[in-house]
Amino acid sequence: SYLQLESGASNFTSGDGGNIIIRAAQRFELDGNGFPTGWTRVAAATQGGGRGGDILVEAPSILIDRATLFSRTRFGTGQQGGITVRGGDMLLRNQGSLSSSAEGEKQGSFVLVDVKTLTMEDTGSLVSVANSLSTGGAGPVTVLADRVLMTGSSYITTD
Repeated sequence: SYLQLESGASNFTSGDGGNIIIRAAQRFELDGNGFPTGWTRVAAATQGGGRGGDILVEAPSILIDRATLFSRTRFGTGQQGGITVRGGDMLLRNQGSLSSSAEGEKQGSFVLVDVKTLTMEDTGSLVSVANSLSTGGAGPVTVLADRVLMTGSSYITTD
């Protein structure tokens, strides 16, 4: 089986998407190993006039392995919600990512990582992009950490 948690404001609606809040007392793991890339995700999106929901993850230890936390505006006029991750140690690996993609009229969402240690391995990424259909631009990516270690083609980008 695979996991998808999604919240959204869809086509032809003006209502807002709901927020996704995950608080773990010890550890949060989003592990997509054994499944095609993109199948294991936590996603908030808007495709209409409503605002997309926010994603908040808080835990002392966070692992995102071949999975993604994803916020997206697709062909709509609604504003994206943001992605916030707070905790102690965070590991992004095997294409694990926090990602914002803007395709609509508003600016893409922010990606905020506020942890003690951020480790990114094997193409782990923090990304905010606006594609050619977007008129709003990419949102900011902010990392607040005591230590950041990036290896194996990992990257942080806004475009």
